[in-house]
Amino acid sequence: MTELLAPTFPKIFEGSFVHWPIPDGKNRASGTAQISAMNDAEAVLCWLSEYTGSPNTVVSYRKEAERFMLWLAETWRGISDVSREDILRYTLFLADPQPAVKWCGPRRARTHAEWKPFVHGLQPGAVHHTMLCLQSMFSYLVEANYLKGNPVALSRKLRRSQGQDARTSVRGRLLEGEIIERILAFSKNLTYPDGVSLIEKRKLARARFVMAFYLMVGARSSEGVATYSGDLVGRRDGDITRWYWCVVGKGGKRAEVPIPPALLPILYEYRVCFGVMGTPSKIARLPLLLPLGINVSTRTPMILDRKSLYRIIKGVLADIALELKNEGRLEQAEVVSSASPHWLRHAYGKWQVDHGIELRNVMRNLRHSNMNTTMIYVDDDSNQRHKETESIF
Repeated sequence: MTELLAPTFPKIFEGSFVHWPIPDGKNRASGTAQISAMNDAEAVLCWLSEYTGSPNTVVSYRKEAERFMLWLAETWRGISDVSREDILRYTLFLADPQPAVKWCGPRRARTHAEWKPFVHGLQPGAVHHTMLCLQSMFSYLVEANYLKGNPVALSRKLRRSQGQDARTSVRGRLLEGEIIERILAFSKNLTYPDGVSLIEKRKLARARFVMAFYLMVGARSSEGVATYSGDLVGRRDGDITRWYWCVVGKGGKRAEVPIPPALLPILYEYRVCFGVMGTPSKIARLPLLLPLGINVSTRTPMILDRKSLYRIIKGVLADIALELKNEGRLEQAEVVSSASPHWLRHAYGKWQVDHGIELRNVMRNLRHSNMNTTMIYVDDDSNQRHKETESIF
C-alpha cells in the first residue's frame, strides 16, 4: 500500500507527479486532524489502512483512488482542491477517458511499463461503483478533519438510486437458466476423450470442478483460491453426511455454506486426477484449487492464482459462447462471452430464488448482511404481488 503513489507509474504519467505533494487547497480543513497525514497520498493511505482485513476492498479502493489522483494531477490539483463541478467532470471522463492513447490500453500487470489506468471507458454501473468508493474516501477524510467537506456526497443520484443501480447492474450480469444448465452439464460429464494426456485430463477435470464449485456455492474469486481442503467439512446427520464449505468472507465474516451432493462426485474425480486420495480432511492444508503440475507428495507448487482462475472460467464460457454462435444465437453468445467469474455468484443467487429456496436461506448462503442485497435476485412481479395482496381482503 505504501506504493500508492510510488515512482512506478508509466513514463507517460511521470510528469504529473513532478510537484508532489501538491499544496493544500481550499477544502483543506483547519485545526487538528485525527490522522497524521501530511499530504494527500499519506491521507489516502490512512484511509486504505482501515481495510487491511479485506484485501479485495483495498485493491478496489486503491485502484479508484489511484485513477482519481492521476486525473487530478494532470492539472496539478490535489484532493483538497476538488469541487462538486470536478466530480461531475470526472464522472464524464470515466465514461470516455481521453486522450485514449494515454489513458486506455490492454489489461496488464500494474508494474508493466505499458500499464494504463483503463482498458476502455466505464459502463454506468462501474461509474457508480467508482463514485461510491470516492464517497467513502472523502467521508473518511472529512471525519478525520483532513478535509472540510465531501463534494461527492452532494450527488442526489448517488443518494437516491443506489439500490436501483445495484439491481440494474446485477440484472445485466445474470446468465439465463439454459446457460446454467450447460455449465452444469459440462461439469457433471466425468468422461474424457480417448488418448488424452494426464495434463489434459487434469486440465479438464479442474475446469469442470471450478465451474461447479463457483456455481454451486457462490464463491467470490478470491475466496475460492484461498480455500484449503480442510475447509470442506462433513457432518453426520443420521445415516448421511452433509458437507459444508467453511469460508472467511468479506469483512472477516465466517460462514458455512452447504455443499450440494451433486458437487461431490465432481470433486472426487478432480482430486483423483491430481493424485489426491481420501476425504478432504486427510490433507487439510492442501489448496482446493491446484496448479496442473503439482506434485502432491512434495506439495509444490501449491497455489493457483486468480489470473489462472480467471482464464479457466473464461475458457469454459468462451466454449459455451462458441456453441451458441454456431447455433445462430449471436446475442446470447455475446452475453456469455462478456461474462466474468463473478457472474457465477450472481447465477448462484438467482438459481436459488428461481427454484423456491426461502429468501432467508438464500441470504445466508450468499452471506449477505442485508436482505435488501438478496432482493436484487427477486423478480419484481407487480401483477403477482397485487393478486396476493388483494386476496386477503
